[in-house]
Amino acid sequence: MKAAGNKFAYGSLATAENDKAILELNSKYANILRLLIIAWLIIIFMLILIVIQLVYIGKIQRPEIIIAAPYIMALRLIFIGSSLMFLIISGLSVFPGANKRFIHLLGSGFILFNLIGFAVLSGIINSTGPGIASSYITAVLVSATLLHLNWPESIIIYSLAWAVMSISVWFFQPDWIVAFSAFLNGSFATVLALVISRVIYANRTQEFLNRQLIERQKEELAASNDMLKHLTYIDAQTCIPNRRFFNEHLPREWKRALRNQKLISLIMIDIDKFKVFNDTFGHQAGDSAIA
Repeated sequence: MKAAGNKFAYGSLATAENDKAILELNSKYANILRLLIIAWLIIIFMLILIVIQLVYIGKIQRPEIIIAAPYIMALRLIFIGSSLMFLIISGLSVFPGANKRFIHLLGSGFILFNLIGFAVLSGIINSTGPGIASSYITAVLVSATLLHLNWPESIIIYSLAWAVMSISVWFFQPDWIVAFSAFLNGSFATVLALVISRVIYANRTQEFLNRQLIERQKEELAASNDMLKHLTYIDAQTCIPNRRFFNEHLPREWKRALRNQKLISLIMIDIDKFKVFNDTFGHQAGDSAIA
């Protein structure tokens, strides 16, 4: 009983680990597909913002905005370049044969790069006047909502992004009150993103495990039904159809023969003096003889 219990526990553990591996791989592929959409959106929005900046830059009179404009333009071009590079490289990662580690590093690296980039961008924009680091806040909330990140991965990515945001805000904004306000808003958004990411991933994990459990229960039920049908219609000793099978199938075969106007044959076989054999040597010997 102890050995059976250990075997069951080991089997359950192996199944759980297998489900976890499948979930992790599915999450990575799902993240890549979502990041492809995000990359295209980044390219489109950055191009629009670049055009707007080029059109209106000559009308801006504030020197702090004019000083920050080239850096903002450079960052937007970097966003476009990194997104294009991601789209090219990720073309290999959507196939089932792609390396799992490569998929993991590609998705996580692109997420972290963009969050850090938006953190720096928020710091530069915040240096032009009072602000709330809206670029960074939007980036972390979008990533937390759309992407499936496990808990350790979320902590690492959002912590690094928060650190860069904090340094950028305090470095680029000389007014400590404005910087502190942006820092508080960015910090709150980071914590909120961690909570959202955790809740979404936990719910998705539970949903996945429930589906896996239902599928296994369906398979076990189908196997049990097959076994029950086998025990109902097949003789355990001879492994041939029994009398129940004969009683149910003979009328059907008879009607089919009449419908198709074909002959039907019925062969009956009996073993002479088999009862004497059973009475002499026992029923177990008789079962062995006909098995």
